[in-house]
Amino acid sequence: MLAEERRLKIIDFAETNGSCTVQELSQKFAVTLMTINRDLRKLGKEGKLKVVRGGAIAKSRKLTETSLSQRINFNLEAKLSIADKAIKLIEPNDSIFLDSSSTSIILARKLKELDIENVTIITNSTQILSDLIPYEKFNVLSTGGTLLRKFHCFVGPLAELLVSQLRVNKFFFSVGAVSINGELSDTDIQEVNLKKKMIEVSNEKILMVESYKFNKTGLYKIINIEEVDMIINDGMKSGEPFVEEIRSKGLKIII
Repeated sequence: MLAEERRLKIIDFAETNGSCTVQELSQKFAVTLMTINRDLRKLGKEGKLKVVRGGAIAKSRKLTETSLSQRINFNLEAKLSIADKAIKLIEPNDSIFLDSSSTSIILARKLKELDIENVTIITNSTQILSDLIPYEKFNVLSTGGTLLRKFHCFVGPLAELLVSQLRVNKFFFSVGAVSINGELSDTDIQEVNLKKKMIEVSNEKILMVESYKFNKTGLYKIINIEEVDMIINDGMKSGEPFVEEIRSKGLKIII
């Protein structure tokens, strides 16, 4: 691939995801970190991306319904298998947080299969709110806040204020990356800040994460993996060093 073609693809990737890291671009395009850093410096000088430490942020932060659909359908089989396991953890009288991740959206769509009562669902996702409108058996609460159009969700101080006043049984969430040393991270600081608030007020933190997100690093750290109570994953295997390291920390893994 020519350098110019790669840089155009980097811009497209950043605009689709809102931001990108040097590490994930290096893996995606099979080139060295040095090459990616050189590409980002050039794109930054040309004003096509906003270069930050460890990566870049798109100048155009648009996300259309089509791109949201693409995000949901990407690796769909894995998301469905994770959601199948997650839904079994929801019990009568539970109060649960769902973040705005595509895996949480899949989980929300499966909630109609639940034959239980008095479940309260709190979310910052506009898509989940829309999907749950027909199901009167659920109590649904929106965080409100500032609309983050690129991820179809609410964020900001108002959302964080409401969340800080709640006490919730379970938080089902995903992240953009899990590093080799067990740091959970993501690409948008506003979403990260809201997830941190949700974590603070939740009794159980349940991480739903696809295998391809391991050994990656996002721009903004959320928490360390040992602060999570349970991990639901689509492909890790017993005996793998990463799995055994997680289990040594006392965490439960559902595969």
